[in-house]
Amino acid sequence: MIEVQVFRKHYFLDKWVLISENREKRPSEFSRKAGHVGLEKSCPFCPGNESLTPKELGRVSSRSGWSIRWFENKFAAVSPNAGGVSQAGSPLFIEEPSFGYHYIIVDTPKHNFPLSSFSKSHMIKLFNVYSALVDSLMSKPKIKYVVLFKNHGAGAGASLSHEHTQIVALTKVPPLFKQEFSSFSRYFKKRRRCLMCDIIRSERREDKRIVFENDSALVLAPFAPLYSLEVFIIPKRHVQLLSDLSDEELKDFVLLLRRVVKRLDSSNIDYNFVLHYSRDRSFHLYLDVIPRLNKHAGFEMSGFVINSVSPETSVKFYRAH
Repeated sequence: MIEVQVFRKHYFLDKWVLISENREKRPSEFSRKAGHVGLEKSCPFCPGNESLTPKELGRVSSRSGWSIRWFENKFAAVSPNAGGVSQAGSPLFIEEPSFGYHYIIVDTPKHNFPLSSFSKSHMIKLFNVYSALVDSLMSKPKIKYVVLFKNHGAGAGASLSHEHTQIVALTKVPPLFKQEFSSFSRYFKKRRRCLMCDIIRSERREDKRIVFENDSALVLAPFAPLYSLEVFIIPKRHVQLLSDLSDEELKDFVLLLRRVVKRLDSSNIDYNFVLHYSRDRSFHLYLDVIPRLNKHAGFEMSGFVINSVSPETSVKFYRAH
């Protein structure tokens, strides 16, 4: 079978689909073994198995070898070697090369060791790696946006149980982010203020949906969540990039994330998180944490979402422990 890796435009909607057939060959192993932390002979992300992954691009060294390492995804959705645009015979069939970069960050050398168990110092190191890689990839020619995300648990799409994060650098801004940036920009032009800063002020005044907060960051259960138990982790200061955060702000930010994922892990809830950022001064950085409880059905195909958990109930859930 010929592998296909291209962007294709929908017949009549302003939507692009990334076709990546070789993703079907990803490993399907996943097992969260309670109480088992260590090394696995068959896991490509465990120390001693570095030869099972593509060539290493970088690492954070430790006394025993490494504490974080990253490399190109062996089963990448995009490729820096993608060819030129194919000339289709009809204007209905539009495709472009899926040029880009797809990296895996192995968050820890320990197997079956969740993010919620990371030390504060290790989480800060990890987020500094995130920050450096996002900034580096955004500076590359042709790249318009870099998506940083984590899949934690089989229900969230993780194909390996060893904790890791993914970064995908694209030649297009994904539609969700494009729509979001447009909303922030319109609000800023109209009011000369940041939309997220106003949300923070209003939500703190209402005091119904702030889950946790510390000196420089807060956890918000959004007013109209798209997913059950969804929360935003937001710096209080108006910043666009992770690299804009001071050391203290980054520490506050990751401590709140750890508190959130500890609660999710205590209930064995799989989750994703996605970083939202922009270089545009109207935007305000935040991390979207998405627990995987929803099973979208036929009604969601209409574009509306039914959410059975209110944000006010989400606050009670996270504060329970």
